[in-house]
Amino acid sequence: MFNIRFSIRQRLTLLICTLLAAAIAVYGFVNYYSLKRTTLAFATERLQSLTSQVSATFGVSEQFIINTVKTAAASTVIKDYLQLRGKDTSTAVVPLLNKLHRDSTWVVAEVLDTSFKVLIHSTASDTALPVNNRLAVMQAGAGPDSALAGKMYSINNVVYFPLIAAVGGDSLRGFVVCWVRLKSNPQAVAQFSKLVGVSAQFYMGNMDGSLWTDLINPLPGAPFTVKQENALIKYTGDSGRAMVAVMQKVPHTNWYVGLGVAVQSMLQGVTTVLQWIIIAGVVLILLGIAAAWLMSRSITKPLGKLTRAAAALTVNNYASAVNVDITRNDELGSLAGAFNAMAMEVFRMHKDLEDAVKQRTRQLELANSDLKAFSYSVSHDLRAPLRAMQGFAAALKEDYGGKIDADADRMIEKIVANAEAMSHLIDDLLAFSHLGTAPVSRENVNMQQLATLVTGELLQDAPAGKYAMHIQQLPPVYADGAMLKQVLTNLIGNAVKYSAKKEHPVIEVGCEEEGEKTIYYVKDNGAGFNMTYADKLFGVFQRLHSQQEFAGTGVGLALVRRIIDKHGGEIWAEAAEGQGAAFYFTLPYIN
Repeated sequence: MFNIRFSIRQRLTLLICTLLAAAIAVYGFVNYYSLKRTTLAFATERLQSLTSQVSATFGVSEQFIINTVKTAAASTVIKDYLQLRGKDTSTAVVPLLNKLHRDSTWVVAEVLDTSFKVLIHSTASDTALPVNNRLAVMQAGAGPDSALAGKMYSINNVVYFPLIAAVGGDSLRGFVVCWVRLKSNPQAVAQFSKLVGVSAQFYMGNMDGSLWTDLINPLPGAPFTVKQENALIKYTGDSGRAMVAVMQKVPHTNWYVGLGVAVQSMLQGVTTVLQWIIIAGVVLILLGIAAAWLMSRSITKPLGKLTRAAAALTVNNYASAVNVDITRNDELGSLAGAFNAMAMEVFRMHKDLEDAVKQRTRQLELANSDLKAFSYSVSHDLRAPLRAMQGFAAALKEDYGGKIDADADRMIEKIVANAEAMSHLIDDLLAFSHLGTAPVSRENVNMQQLATLVTGELLQDAPAGKYAMHIQQLPPVYADGAMLKQVLTNLIGNAVKYSAKKEHPVIEVGCEEEGEKTIYYVKDNGAGFNMTYADKLFGVFQRLHSQQEFAGTGVGLALVRRIIDKHGGEIWAEAAEGQGAAFYFTLPYIN
């Protein structure tokens, strides 16, 4: 999957062009199909009208030649011949039959009796057609006073049809049958197509579907089935094109005649309109792209100025951030004005903050100076009388120990012990105060080796085998080695102190992996504490046990927390009264 990012200018242009293309597509689709439906309806109506005209034209033509045959059948020459059965009348019949040959398409003219036997025929042509006259007349449905064109027949790939007229009036005496060849050529069909005003395929066929022709040759099969006269017929042409046709009965015949038109030719105008719609759509889209690009540029250009001003604001370059030059009477102009006001306010606040920082820095420098003075006072002014007091107390105990009463000896012991506790407290306070200004000097620290070293120092005076120490494999860390030694010394020292009253004290130093973070811990099975007061653990002089239970100054864990904070890590504790305590800390990985 490609992660492609577009700018606002590109997105806006793409959005406008997409909406424009969608609108043009929907408009073109609706118009195309509406025009297509209307055109097909109009073309179908016109096709039906043209088919009616073609049918009427053929009907008039057939009516004319049928009347010619009917006139001959009504002549006294033919009637007398059939009544007298040829006695001295045949010489007058043959010239009459010869006159029925209007052109070369008239093959032969015959006179049949009521049993459909040929009694005499014309001599203009000696062509004999292998067609059963009885069948031809009966299929045509000829009867008394009838005159019509019979079914078409295909003989040697040529189409013929009979013109049949009954002889005799009320009493049928026989029939006059003229066989005519249906002959045309492509040029004549094309001219007739121009005459009707449409490029169409002409079809003619018997109403029973036994023979179909395209007015030039007989067709090998029926192109379609006519179910209803003057109804639209859909079919597939020889070239695979979709076609529609309308068929109508030719008057005075047993034929259908009709026109077949390709749907594509009917929709040629619609296709042209669609092409123009596509061309217009492409032009509109190109114009839309240009307009959208210019419109987006008018929006994104001031946005670019605001972006650069905001970037300058992030690096405290107020000369470039303040007073963005965007003069507009719209939302962007209002945004620029608001940004300028904000930038001025930020500039003012930044200046005030700088002034405040300078003032606080001066105050911090004074505080550090006071702290240094305090440290110096503690180191020199307090330690000197404390050492004197410790020396006098020690001398008093040495010189008069056992020579005075027990209460005096006990008081001397308390003076010595409290002097030592006061000395430890001063040392811890000095260490805590110096840690605040001490820099962190990072190096690769072997935590495994450091934990082993600290444990050995803490347990060197402890009875052998009293403490069960478990030091797991500890990964190295990049930190201040001296400070981390102080952390392990205070945490392991607390574990040793608070588990000393257990019969079998156990101390464990290890680590856990949590995602990409390593968590170090020190656990013991000592006195533990109430988690309700866990928030007091890391405060200066905060103790959860009395001095009589466990000695201490209350500064050790505060010192640990300050070291972990200086490294950017975290520290917390979990415990239960009488069940031991666990202290956890993390040190961020710094390459």
